[in-house]
Amino acid sequence: MNLYQVKICPTSDYQTRWKAYQLFGAMCWAISCSEGTDALGDFLSMYIAGTPPIVLSNGFPGDLLPRPHIPQPRLPRRLPKADAVRLMATYKDSKRISLLNLEEFNSLVSGEPVSLHRPDCVPEVEVVVYHNQIDRVTGSSLGESGLYPQISSFLAHPSGYISIYALIAPDWLERFTRWLQIAGEVGIGGRKSTGKGRFTVKCIREFNGFRKPKEANAYVALSDYVPASGDPSKGFYRIATVYGRIGGRLASDGSVFKSPVFTLTAGSVMLVEGNIRPYYGRVVPGVSPSHPQVFHYGLTPAVPATIGGTM
Repeated sequence: MNLYQVKICPTSDYQTRWKAYQLFGAMCWAISCSEGTDALGDFLSMYIAGTPPIVLSNGFPGDLLPRPHIPQPRLPRRLPKADAVRLMATYKDSKRISLLNLEEFNSLVSGEPVSLHRPDCVPEVEVVVYHNQIDRVTGSSLGESGLYPQISSFLAHPSGYISIYALIAPDWLERFTRWLQIAGEVGIGGRKSTGKGRFTVKCIREFNGFRKPKEANAYVALSDYVPASGDPSKGFYRIATVYGRIGGRLASDGSVFKSPVFTLTAGSVMLVEGNIRPYYGRVVPGVSPSHPQVFHYGLTPAVPATIGGTM
């Protein structure tokens, strides 16, 4: 499998973050609508068998990347008070940084000391948009308590694009590009039926920007993923709970709610003994009682890293 950087340009606001499982779900609906349910079933069977042809990361603004969840070094003891206060302020400020540029990311995964800096701009902007509820009796807006807010996000990064890192098997690039273009025309996430979450595909290029440490003993996850039974269990990670929903035509048949799924977030660093694989994680079946064929996508591309030394 080769690693590609996929650049997509949002053409509308969006209510759902660019998570790998959201992107994968949108791609599956694109397959179902363009090639039929049999083609989708054949595609998904490869994931159930443990031979996925496409592994997606989360989407990140511009060329930014998730900050690895590596604990900061402890403060030296017996420092002068002024130096201790200054270092503590620096540590607190750096803890708020969640996205890194490629140079900072490569330095961290290589075990090199690095001074983190906030991005020059705010990558995303949230805006509260108010809507009226419609009275189903009169057909007009409710006169009382009919106003409700919704939060929409806009990409504010000057690059104008979201980067997705995808591991793609040979002979699958053309199909992946076609499906992603269809998904962009439909949109992803919440309220896509009203035009939210739409995007265009700017370019897809092979990516070789990640360093490959000679003595890598860990990997950094690029998406929110679910470890498989044989995956590493020791490391530095954060946990998020995903409350998924059924979309598309299946939403009208049975419950739209999926069972909660615990995931390790993008930036999680897991220690590895031996060779590091290109990807980790698994799909989680049985998340929808109404639709047994539905599963949760929980795979992640893995970036080799070195933990220790100055880390």
